[in-house]
Amino acid sequence: GSESSHMDEHPSVVLRDICSRPRPSGHVITFANEKGGVGKSTLAFHTLIALASEGASVLAIDLDRRQQTLHRTLEAREATARALHAKLACPTHFVLERQSAAQLSQEILRVGADFDFVVIDAAGHDSPIARRAIAMADTLVTPINSSHADLDPLGRFSPVTMKLQRPGQFGAMVQALQDEREKRG
Repeated sequence: GSESSHMDEHPSVVLRDICSRPRPSGHVITFANEKGGVGKSTLAFHTLIALASEGASVLAIDLDRRQQTLHRTLEAREATARALHAKLACPTHFVLERQSAAQLSQEILRVGADFDFVVIDAAGHDSPIARRAIAMADTLVTPINSSHADLDPLGRFSPVTMKLQRPGQFGAMVQALQDEREKRG
């Protein structure tokens, strides 16, 4: 669809889409923020390596098929482990090339849906697949830098009291998806 059409996508459509498909058995952690360059891939990498190092089985999914930061970092780690004959935790990972809930579900089933954790790294912009990854999340991590430009999508704050006046676009979208999840139990 066009760029503007998915912005109006109702949360019930997103939830119906992901609820109609097989779900990974493990805890899903999604790293998402509409803003790029805030450290999503870096935090996702450190989180999944920490989990894998503790013995958890971890699947890493990179939704940013253009930059592929998480995927490339994990490939470099695997190459380093081979070159040094070192036992480094190197979790299963893939880039989601075809960006749909159907494809996401299919790829998870292809590699095996029985991971303890599924770590999803979303691209730094709003998209239908990012919304589905947020809606799937058991834990949502939204890294931000402490600048006005980074706080603005999350919420509008009073410059005087710093109290939240109303949610920003991203904050409102996440809340709507959360409300829809709760409605569906």
